[in-house]
Amino acid sequence: MRNTHCKKGLTLLEMLTVLAIIALLVGIIVPVVVQARKYSQRTVCASNLRQIHLAWSLYLSDHRVAPTEPSGWPPHLGALESYIKDRRVLICPLDPNPTIGIFPDVVPTSYYLNRRGFGKQMLEVDPNPGIVACMLHGQCKFYFHTNPTERPRPICKGTLLRVRLDGSLKVARYFVACFYDGEGRLIGAGNIYWYLLTDAPEPQGDFSYGWVECRPEDDPFNR
Repeated sequence: MRNTHCKKGLTLLEMLTVLAIIALLVGIIVPVVVQARKYSQRTVCASNLRQIHLAWSLYLSDHRVAPTEPSGWPPHLGALESYIKDRRVLICPLDPNPTIGIFPDVVPTSYYLNRRGFGKQMLEVDPNPGIVACMLHGQCKFYFHTNPTERPRPICKGTLLRVRLDGSLKVARYFVACFYDGEGRLIGAGNIYWYLLTDAPEPQGDFSYGWVECRPEDDPFNR
């Protein structure tokens, strides 16, 4: 007796349809996963910033003065070490060098702490300045000054996380600053740390006063 049952494979059209559906699903799922990961990283970083703010507040309560630094820069997060139970709080999930951080300090850190000198100046122009901030949530480029064995230094722009004096979290915008001569020629470009901690204009007479947001053609991210 002849067997009339036979296996029928997928036609080319059916295969293309299946592949198109898979590609569509991937196109939908991947951006969602990427956004979820960014949200998770931002949540962890915000939690770190709040814990550093709490440590800063406790230090201020105990010593009646904000943490200071041995040589004027960078902000001395090492002074807060005894107020922080886990050193991982000092590292942002987006830090490409988590063992050393992006700021040279007594302890590795990804975060910029308000200096005592900055604090006095800022309170004159901003009643609620930032206490600690992270600039790694936007676009960042890392470079070395002269010695390739040094830790890379960042230039960043875009999204900035800042915990302010009252403990509130602010998502702000950070920019690359440029300095131009009297004829409008570019002298230098970089980040101004004042704007990590406040959106208020920097006082005249400060070292970095006169730096402005770069023209598009001078922005390092457009080169």
